[in-house]
Amino acid sequence: MSSYVPALDTWLLQRELPQGVNGFITRDGDNTTYIVIDKDLSETGKLNTLTHEFVHLIRNDLDSDENVEDIEYRARVIRGIPCHSI
Repeated sequence: MSSYVPALDTWLLQRELPQGVNGFITRDGDNTTYIVIDKDLSETGKLNTLTHEFVHLIRNDLDSDENVEDIEYRARVIRGIPCHSI
């Protein structure tokens, strides 16, 4: 399943992902943004993953020079996930 969200200029895709990867955000060479979530997640899992990836989109993390660990830490803190569960 794929759908385009014009307000975010972003494609939402559901694909089979490797175990342990719930989702990710990426941009292609044409500057098109995609949020990809694991199609096998529960509805709650999909919503949580989508919310997490929206944080990255809103924070413009794709253009950040920070390391991935710091970016992920901040995305979890913003969503209110306790730091000890990271």
